[in-house]
Amino acid sequence: KISGEPKRSMVRDVTPFEDELSKKTQASQVSYLDKVLRSEFEGFDPVDDEGPMVSVPTDKSVYSSGSRAGDKTVCIRIAKHRVFNSFFMTLTFYALFAPDLDMIYGDKESQEALMVITTAVVVLFVLEIVLQCMGKKGYPLAAYFWLDLISLISLLP
Repeated sequence: KISGEPKRSMVRDVTPFEDELSKKTQASQVSYLDKVLRSEFEGFDPVDDEGPMVSVPTDKSVYSSGSRAGDKTVCIRIAKHRVFNSFFMTLTFYALFAPDLDMIYGDKESQEALMVITTAVVVLFVLEIVLQCMGKKGYPLAAYFWLDLISLISLLP
């Protein structure tokens, strides 16, 4: 039997309140996703300590030798990269504990190997301190600066 009434849609009407609530939920989800992506990819895009993202120049001439702006941008990217920071945190533990462990458990051969490795670590620490000073605002005289400096001094004979 066909009636003259229009068919009712299976989709219900959305009230203005529900529509506004849905927009707020979507906005909070987008905000959360933005935070997650920024934290995951922080090492790939330099972030200014003040908040907004720093624009990364795409012009290859900026990275040529003698370009201070390009050098600073590269230092910022390196200093903020997660792998860079993890690597030097590992070297910090090496600097603080390896000589003592070698003194307790090592022999003449291990002392010679430790001297060679320690020389390389000292050079890397100096490089790290220079890169961090150039790439991170406020790094000089911050807590991590002192930790790196103490680790460096502890390796000197």
